[in-house]
Amino acid sequence: LIELLTVIAIIGILAGLTMTVYTKVKEKAKITRIESTMSQINTAMTQYFGQYNSYPPAYGYLSPNFRGETPVSGQDALYYFLKPYTEYIKIRGNEDMYDGFSDSYNTDGDASLNLLEFLPLGQVDLATNTVAFPSERYIGSNLASEVSVQLESSPRPLVYVPVNSRQFQIARKYWIQHADYLAENWDYSDANLQTLRFPPANYDAFVLISMGPDESAGGVVTGSLFELSNNAPINPASPDSYHLAALRTYFLATRDLNDNDALDFEFKARDQKDEGGVLYQIASEPPAQQNHNYFLPNGTALAGPLIYASK
Repeated sequence: LIELLTVIAIIGILAGLTMTVYTKVKEKAKITRIESTMSQINTAMTQYFGQYNSYPPAYGYLSPNFRGETPVSGQDALYYFLKPYTEYIKIRGNEDMYDGFSDSYNTDGDASLNLLEFLPLGQVDLATNTVAFPSERYIGSNLASEVSVQLESSPRPLVYVPVNSRQFQIARKYWIQHADYLAENWDYSDANLQTLRFPPANYDAFVLISMGPDESAGGVVTGSLFELSNNAPINPASPDSYHLAALRTYFLATRDLNDNDALDFEFKARDQKDEGGVLYQIASEPPAQQNHNYFLPNGTALAGPLIYASK
């Protein structure tokens, strides 16, 4: 009996080790596949840029034809881009090019969709072989049926966030100077920020974000900023809302405060270089060190998403 129990125990230990190794191998294979997908999407984006001198606009961005104007309520289809980026580079519906780590369009586990999480699926008209997208722009509290489907859909496309690099540098300088390392605030009265006009002339930089092995974007894909003048969230119906959310997400996704060539929130940097345990400090700023770990509502720490930044 003792020998039998010993054999069973040994088998149990070996089985546990095998499962651990198998899980790691499977995770690594999926990461490699996602990185390959990101590279393929980058190739498609580069071809698009060569033709239009800009990367594709993101969903909800204001059309350049109406720069400086206040869109008329109820005419979103005229003023905003309401197609997903997947339509522009012809991968819509191709799940081989989607985020294999996602189990819904909700990247932060809060049972709702912020501005940058939402991406319309579209309805195919078989008679005309065309795709129809909602004519109303998502502002966080509408398009309930579309949101419901996205919360149940799996996988989702990679999160795509294009920005204008000149505008981004102005926003980044503002956040760094104010030690706002999570880019939570926006001061419309700031002289430098007042120089920004949306949409910009073009989009010459972008990031792709996968939820990664933790199946969460770890707080990087965000749609909320606070306006300093009244300490209230910026109205998601504002023409600037998607562009401001994009600048914030691009800042977080490409952030490297300690300048060690490891992105602060990226999965590999946190998993292999302990970036999540670093206390960040800007050399020219007061010692406002912060440990930026993210947690699920149940308290589980997140390693971080997979991030691809255009070169």
